Amino acid sequence: MKENSITEYKISAVEAGEWKTAQNYIDLIYSDSALMYALTNFDVHSYWSEQEDKVNLTEYMEICLTKPNIVASV
Repeated sequence: MKENSITEYKISAVEAGEWKTAQNYIDLIYSDSALMYALTNFDVHSYWSEQEDKVNLTEYMEICLTKPNIVASV
């Protein structure tokens, strides 16, 4: 998309079903700079998720957005 100057579209990834496992996908995306900048939206459903899972992932995402080169162990 970048090579073709296509900027009006956003790609959503991943279609995770639970918040507590979504961190694994975030780690993989943030470990690849091309993916990190191309995948600007991240979708997670609330199936099989508790409030604590949502709080934990939100806090983790805030760290990732502040320091985009961070990669936690998977």
